[in-house]
Amino acid sequence: MKKYLILILVLIILSGCAKKTVLRDMEISETTIYEESIKNYEDGKWGKAIEGFQSYIFSYPASSKTEKAQYYLADAYYMDNNYTQAIIEFNYFIKNFKAYSLREQSFFKLADSYFKLTPTYQHDQTLTVNAISVIEDFKLEFPETEMIQKVDSLHRILLSRLEEKKLHTANFYLKKKNSTAAEIYLEDIIPENLLPEYRDFYLYKYGITLNNLKKYEQAEQLLTLIPESSTYYSKAKKIITNIKIK
Repeated sequence: MKKYLILILVLIILSGCAKKTVLRDMEISETTIYEESIKNYEDGKWGKAIEGFQSYIFSYPASSKTEKAQYYLADAYYMDNNYTQAIIEFNYFIKNFKAYSLREQSFFKLADSYFKLTPTYQHDQTLTVNAISVIEDFKLEFPETEMIQKVDSLHRILLSRLEEKKLHTANFYLKKKNSTAAEIYLEDIIPENLLPEYRDFYLYKYGITLNNLKKYEQAEQLLTLIPESSTYYSKAKKIITNIKIK
């Protein structure tokens, strides 16, 4: 009986040692995966880094390092120019983790990822609208960010892009001699949101449109705003001269 009890005690002790060994092995494995992923990230091996961080997050979702792993996963996609996937991963990070310094970086890179994917004015501007929304949320949450100049620059470009689409659509109708349709789009433009290189073009096209519609006074007012330094100045001046003759 005593021998039996001693055997049981030995088995229990051995079992406990085995569990500790397994746990120790798991701990080493967790650390190794994370550190190797970081090393690949720092070396610019984005594919390997992505694979490693994905494996780590899947295997250790409750780890203290999971938050950073998620950020680096998103950033590896961003650095690899895979902006579509970066948007998904940065969005996930922002919604599920709260690290303040990483959150600011994530927000900016999320906005920049949208910006990188936004098309020229000829195409659908849904991504542009989404990018503007993210940037405006970023500016509200981080009003004193050190990246404010970069953010404001992106914001101005994107706002202008929406107005550029209206402007070029108006010009399309103007070429088709449909000044009524052109006026509808021109009226909807917010001139303050246009980049400087588009403002004189806007004034000139709007002036022509109003002149075609025999709204001479309004046309003259707009065309007079075009500065002498503009490539549209001489053409605008001719139209103003013809208006004064009428």
